[in-house]
Amino acid sequence: MSSTADRADRDTINGWLARSFLKASGIWGSGLDVMLTALRAEIRDHGNTGFPLQQIEREMARRGQLLVFSDEEIEELLEISYGEKRVLPLLTLLSPFIDTRHHVHVDYIYPWSQFTKAKLRKAGIADEEAEEMIEWVNGIANLQLLDGLTNQEKSATFTGSWLKDAYPERAARQAYMDRHDLRFPKEHGGWLSPGNGPDGFMTFYEARHECLKTRIKGIVGQ
Repeated sequence: MSSTADRADRDTINGWLARSFLKASGIWGSGLDVMLTALRAEIRDHGNTGFPLQQIEREMARRGQLLVFSDEEIEELLEISYGEKRVLPLLTLLSPFIDTRHHVHVDYIYPWSQFTKAKLRKAGIADEEAEEMIEWVNGIANLQLLDGLTNQEKSATFTGSWLKDAYPERAARQAYMDRHDLRFPKEHGGWLSPGNGPDGFMTFYEARHECLKTRIKGIVGQ
């Protein structure tokens, strides 16, 4: 195979594995040996020119292990939080441009360390809103996948501030935000993107939540 074909095959396998890990019901549970034996047979019989995704998924479906997700399952994925085992496979699906062969980190778009009651109160955030922000800061809509070096450079900086330093040219900055689902049209004109402080977090989170819902449905939906 050419390097391009290798990359396409690797991406296909990564996507298949990620989807299998996202099923709350558990794909790789009881009867694993029997399942793996059947899948190896599909690879042996149909894998001469690449990873036989269709044949493998057909065999899995025959055994009751579908890799498509209902609307209810997609809503449930949108509620997972930092630290849960399905965060990484979900972000891997959403970030196919990240090379997962290298060390990758799950990064907070709005840094978790800045979302304490004391810091939010100092920033002028009312206590009631602060409590909701602290609850949401761990949600999937505030997370992105970064390679390890980039995440170390970003550290606990607000993404809005970091982007201006890391990507001083506007076109490059906007391209980054588009890739990572960080830039949305505002309802009344202009653009919404992550800020350099906690103000606007709730609006940004809700917009990105809806964006990810559409993207996830397009990737794993029925």
